[in-house]
Amino acid sequence: MTKEGLGVIPDWKWYEKRITRIFQRIKGAKVEHNVHEMGQDTHRRRQIDIRIQVPLEVNLGQGFAFTIPVKIIVDCKKRKRPMGIGEVDEVAGLKDDVGAHLAIIVTPRGVSDGAMNRAKAVAVRPIVITKDLIAVAEGFWEYKFVPCCICEYTGDEEYPQPEVSWRSKVEGYCDWCGGLHIGCPECYEVFAISEVEYDQAIKCPSDCGAIFFVESPRAKDESQNLEIFLALDAMLLTAAYSKSTKRLTPNEVQKLVRRTRWQHWGEAPATIGVTESGYMEYGEDNNLYLTAEGEGWAKLIDGAVYPTCY
Repeated sequence: MTKEGLGVIPDWKWYEKRITRIFQRIKGAKVEHNVHEMGQDTHRRRQIDIRIQVPLEVNLGQGFAFTIPVKIIVDCKKRKRPMGIGEVDEVAGLKDDVGAHLAIIVTPRGVSDGAMNRAKAVAVRPIVITKDLIAVAEGFWEYKFVPCCICEYTGDEEYPQPEVSWRSKVEGYCDWCGGLHIGCPECYEVFAISEVEYDQAIKCPSDCGAIFFVESPRAKDESQNLEIFLALDAMLLTAAYSKSTKRLTPNEVQKLVRRTRWQHWGEAPATIGVTESGYMEYGEDNNLYLTAEGEGWAKLIDGAVYPTCY
């Protein structure tokens, strides 16, 4: 089944809404999502992903104070490549047309050197926010009601809608049917893995990059043998698997690291997830090699599918 057939929220819209919720934490600010304004120069209706209006208090002392309304626009660029100069100029033009003081571009894939230099000259601030950082910023909703994704509940039943009870922050079970549910540790999306999907790699439906694998057979009322590959681990395995040498150079590893949360923090080595599990190991040449076990997992991950219960 394709992702489009699941009714999954479009990736760009998911990203915009999550970024909006982060900016809504600004105290005293009015934050609006998907608004329109008439351009001052173009006289056209311009769409703004996120508009922020912040009162700037200026106190000069001796009882002399005033407030300046500061207007900021945020443009979310959900792309598969680093942002370029063209996108910066596009957002700078929008900023000037709607009379904003500052523009922010939020992207998960980084910014080219040329775009960064251009942004400094036109009052545009690029910010890199990946999906896993969004998850960390939002926190886990462990006690929030989560309906079962598997039970065929119509609302006409005499019993209440089946609820998922969480045994951990990633593993939950329906109180009615016992169906396994996953709370993705990368982005906190919730989905279920049905029994027919055991023994195959399952992608997180939000496309955060995390991969899940449940081994059969299933014992009723017992936790599953659940294997979780975070985004970086899955990328390292599949990237090495795609090469005839089955290895990654230090430069290739760093390029993958910069696409994930490890670019922002992490006291432990970024590759600890695959090396401690024995799926990859460093050679004397400092390259990262797939082990035989890791190659088996990489093959499964390479053929991962979306879940049907979401």
